Amino acid sequence: SVSLDNMGAVLKAVGDWAGARAVFEEQLELARELREAQPGLLEPVRDVSVSLDNMGAVLKAVGDWSGARAVFEEQLELARELREAQPGLLEPVRDVSVSLDNMGAVLKAVGDWSGARAVFEEQLELARELREAQPGLLEPVRDVSVSLNNMGAVLKAVGDWSGARAVFEEQLELARELREAQPGLLEPVRDVSVSLNNMGAVLKAVGDWAGARAVFEESLALRRESRAAQPGTLQPVQDLAFSLRMVVELCESEGDLVALGLRLEERPLREAIFTALKDYSSAMEWVRCDLAIDRLVRGLAPVEREEVPAAWYSDLLTEIESLLAALEKVQPLPEDLSAELVRVRRVLAEYDSPDGGETDLQ
Repeated sequence: SVSLDNMGAVLKAVGDWAGARAVFEEQLELARELREAQPGLLEPVRDVSVSLDNMGAVLKAVGDWSGARAVFEEQLELARELREAQPGLLEPVRDVSVSLDNMGAVLKAVGDWSGARAVFEEQLELARELREAQPGLLEPVRDVSVSLNNMGAVLKAVGDWSGARAVFEEQLELARELREAQPGLLEPVRDVSVSLNNMGAVLKAVGDWAGARAVFEESLALRRESRAAQPGTLQPVQDLAFSLRMVVELCESEGDLVALGLRLEERPLREAIFTALKDYSSAMEWVRCDLAIDRLVRGLAPVEREEVPAAWYSDLLTEIESLLAALEKVQPLPEDLSAELVRVRRVLAEYDSPDGGETDLQ
């Protein structure tokens, strides 16, 4: 069973989901057999639970939500059984929390928001219980933060903005606490930026533009810091591209020309994304950022529009065309971006500037 677990982990890592599924199915079969052969022992029950976790992860990855739900329901049932059999122990409580997290993810994916809310409320309750039982430890604090993130996502999805705001405010408070307790570590910095983005999304949804901009700008500053500390690493570039787009779109909504300055300031970011990393998701963030600035420029009053250099604007449009053309090579563009590509090409045809070429994305 241990060898099968290792083999399945390798197949998962390389994306061989069919192979991983076959391996984990065999592992699960063996785990059930061992449990039946050792009635009354708890370790074989936990081994079945671990095998179910492996199977569920594969089923989630391939989008088999009904299969994943059945597997995680059984896993949760076993986790509760193990917790009841070991009162006072913390590990079984955490195993129930992990199982609830798995169930909640599936329920979110299929749009069962009431089910997801119930599951994540229970998970949050257990996370708080574990934190209280382990004062001074940081991992239980982060587990509460993760549970709050789950709850907030559900509340956002159902439009409960006051509930989401309260949850994300608590999450942000914990994230700041964890960062202060771990100076010099990058993960706590990212956690603060994620919490800020959660808050920003809620503030933006309720029309608090000034509040949203403040938290998104703080997140952007942290993500610049993280990227500078991790040159050549993909995640910080993706994060920075997202935060930049959030700030630029708020600038656009306010008609604020700061967005133009931001774009010029982050010019090296484009090179990191498209020359070194060639990352599709970051490319999409960047092109949407450019399109937001384009909309801002087109919405300027004639006098303000005259202050925008024609060569700079042509360069912006050339970049948009280049990136959209490259993205289109990877997979079909969303309908809105396909229409933008047609429009930008038409406008560029009116310029005498040379073609900027296509960016090679993999």
